[in-house]
Amino acid sequence: MMTAGKVTAWPALLVGAAVLAWSGSRLHAQETRPEEGDLKCFFGVMHAHSVLSPDFVPQPPNRNAFVSLVGSQSQDRFSIPNGPVAAWTTAADQAKLDFLALTEHVHGPEQDQPEFCEHEMPKGGYELLLEAAKLINTSPLRAIPGMEWSSISSGGS
Repeated sequence: MMTAGKVTAWPALLVGAAVLAWSGSRLHAQETRPEEGDLKCFFGVMHAHSVLSPDFVPQPPNRNAFVSLVGSQSQDRFSIPNGPVAAWTTAADQAKLDFLALTEHVHGPEQDQPEFCEHEMPKGGYELLLEAAKLINTSPLRAIPGMEWSSISSGGS
C-alpha cells in the first residue's frame, strides 16, 4: 500500500511472505523487482529456521557431534547441512530473495538450568548465526540473524 510516496510496514510483510509462487510442483522466484519512481520492491522472508532450531527437520543424526561443531571455532561449522550459510545461500541462489531472516529458537539455558537442553539452540549457535550473516552480507542478499524467543517453562511463546 503506497500513500504519498510512503510504503506502510504491514504490506511489506505481506510482500515478503508472498515471494514464491506455486506452479505445479515447482517454486518460481521473482526475477525482476518492481519499481515506481525512487521506490523499489524487495522480496524476502521475515521468519525462517535452520538446523540450529531444535524443531527443524531433519536434525543431524549425531547430536553430540553437531553440538560440538556448532560450539567450536572450526570453519567447518559454516558448512553444516541446513545451517545458516546453507539457508542464506539457497535463499539467494535458488529463491532469488533479497533478504531472509533466520529467527532461531531459544538460545540458551532457561532460568536456573546449568546446561543447554535438547529444546534449545546449541551453545555457540547464536555466535555462529551472527558470524555467518557477516559472511553472507557481502553478497546482494541481506542475511538477517534473529531470535524467536520463547520460554518452554512458561508454556511457549
